[in-house]
Amino acid sequence: MPQTFFKTALVLTTIFSLLVVVIPAHPYDFGPTRALFMPTVGCAMPCFLGIRPGETTLDDARALLNRHPWVAMTTVYRDTGGQVRNMTWDWNGQQPQALGSAGVIDLRDNIVTQLKLRTDVPFAEIWLAFGQPLTGNMNPPFHHANYPGFGINTASDCGGFWQAQAEVFMVEGASEGGSSTADYDMTAVRQRVCEARR
Repeated sequence: MPQTFFKTALVLTTIFSLLVVVIPAHPYDFGPTRALFMPTVGCAMPCFLGIRPGETTLDDARALLNRHPWVAMTTVYRDTGGQVRNMTWDWNGQQPQALGSAGVIDLRDNIVTQLKLRTDVPFAEIWLAFGQPLTGNMNPPFHHANYPGFGINTASDCGGFWQAQAEVFMVEGASEGGSSTADYDMTAVRQRVCEARR
């Protein structure tokens, strides 16, 4: 009887020890998250699906979206003077799961000025995939963070800070990335979120 107990204990200890070694050896793959927000070949940041804020025209952006296999339809919105101000698109279900329901493009003089994407990606995953933002600010409950080539906005409370879904935006000139990482103090940012909810 004691021999059976010790053999069972040895087998269980060995299995547990192997799990402790093997599980950390296979880290989570953030490649798909990085790939969503990194430019396609031949399109410098900021760039999404070949659209570059500050360069891409309305007609070119609409053509790129309409022929993309993830896009169902585009809709153009005009102001009272007839100028196109926004264009939206809906996904057709073939897009990566991380992309939310739709995207929005802001335009001025028929040139893309900003591109916004709702995502299902939590801020924690962006942080782990890209590291600490270069710059950022808080206006509770809203949190804004800048990375080279793109920025994110989240709205969250203290407990949901890391789980808040990111809205990604790209604007002209975002490739410079702002100032040094010393300007972004995560402890202070999160503390402001928590204080605002008290």
